[in-house]
Amino acid sequence: MKLPHLIVGLLLAAPLFAAPPAVTTLTPTGGQRGTTVAVTATGTFDTWPAKGWCSVPGVAVTAEKDKGKFAVAIAADAPLGAVWLRFHDASGASELRPFVVGDLPEQTEVEPNDAAGIAPVVAVPKVVNGVLAKSGDVDCFAVKLAKGQTLVASLDAHRTLRSPVDAVMEVLSADGTVLEQNHDARGLDPEVAFTAPAAGTFVVRVFAFPSAPDSSIRYFGSPACVYRLTLTTEEFVDFVSPLAAEAGKEAKLTLAGWNLKAVTATLGKSDVVIGVAHPFAVARDPHPCFDLTASPADKPLSPPFTATGRVTKSNTSAVVPITAEAGKPLTLRLDSTTLGLSLTPVLRVLDSAGKQLLKAEPAALGGGIDATFTPPKSGEYKIEVRDLFNSVGPRHLFRMRVTPAAPDVAATVAADRFTVAVGTPLDIPLTLAKKNGFKDELISFADGLPDGVTASVGTPAKPDPNAVVLRLTATKPGVSGPIRIGVGKKGDDMFKRFATAAQPAFERTASDLWLTVSPSPPK
Repeated sequence: MKLPHLIVGLLLAAPLFAAPPAVTTLTPTGGQRGTTVAVTATGTFDTWPAKGWCSVPGVAVTAEKDKGKFAVAIAADAPLGAVWLRFHDASGASELRPFVVGDLPEQTEVEPNDAAGIAPVVAVPKVVNGVLAKSGDVDCFAVKLAKGQTLVASLDAHRTLRSPVDAVMEVLSADGTVLEQNHDARGLDPEVAFTAPAAGTFVVRVFAFPSAPDSSIRYFGSPACVYRLTLTTEEFVDFVSPLAAEAGKEAKLTLAGWNLKAVTATLGKSDVVIGVAHPFAVARDPHPCFDLTASPADKPLSPPFTATGRVTKSNTSAVVPITAEAGKPLTLRLDSTTLGLSLTPVLRVLDSAGKQLLKAEPAALGGGIDATFTPPKSGEYKIEVRDLFNSVGPRHLFRMRVTPAAPDVAATVAADRFTVAVGTPLDIPLTLAKKNGFKDELISFADGLPDGVTASVGTPAKPDPNAVVLRLTATKPGVSGPIRIGVGKKGDDMFKRFATAAQPAFERTASDLWLTVSPSPPK
């Protein structure tokens, strides 16, 4: 007769053992500024409704009635590009997922569209949110063009969303003839600029192979193979030069792309050059910036500086002359493919006699270069940049920062989500990577703690010069929120370095961590 009471007790206790939300994909994967988007989060939600959080202001996430359904409201002035969403409840939080804020109208792919003959007509400009949902899947979209009109079709799948695809894009004529094809324009993602030879309807066809090659020969697909396909005949900024401008100053930029109304622009307070379809970010640096694509340096550059250069047919190795002081190390950071450009860089430092003193390449294909150079004597040196595969062209642009290698430290943590129980302190170790002879004493800190949570400097289990501990103590259950933790110099309130956690699925790190406070564990 006591069984019903036992069942009630189990039901009441169930939420205490619920797992936190786990989200694998979002569909659609983005939305237009000034709209509210109905988003489905695929994964598990043991309790409902869950809540949503975004890494930037201007994007609000609200749960709908049905499990896994959210309304994402995007403000008209929300920042363009990828933002990061997290879903949470009293049990904890999901990992971060990318969501792309755009400036064009958007629509969702509707099946069937596997063949050119049944491709839906897309009124451009438009961003199509789609999924190569199963093995063998092919997606087709028809676009009507006038003679001489240029269509830009750009796919974002692997580089931002980390879909497990190496996609291919084709432009077909009405009778199915392949007129244009691209495979890897931006990393593993294709992009095509096609000019119509005559008025008519043309078909953009998308299919993919797995991004991690296997032994199969097939078109690849799965529910995780989400993408965003931009189709436009309006302005599309491919890239700009220079790639960096000094903070607080206007910068004159040269634009490259398609359907542009002007090929120059002035960068004011904004850090983003707006093409109707493709915003391009320009770095703002606190030191002089030089555009060596417009004119080579007429004298050696003195660090700190940022230089934009290009490797072309007439200049298969771009050379940046510098001056440096003996024994004072310099940090060299070079980016190209990391910015969506085409140079796979090899960097060399040469002395005045042409002797190689340093050679550096990216740690991984598609990455940038981080190197340190200590001049053996004061004087002039040359930094030479070329392409690993001896490839050249307008998109073989690079941005290189050369700065004094000041003592510094970076901190990492093992996870991006933590749970602390009321009455039971949580110790979070921070692993330190000290650079360039950093020797100052460090203490841990926390910003943005939820109500009822306090932080103090913890004591490591054993002394370790490359680690510190942050201790969190909670008095109020049922609260959670984003936090940042890190290290600072003892006695120096101005020095703060936020700790990051790895996001291996997206090949990035995040400093936006999450803390959940749970009730006291049963005794």
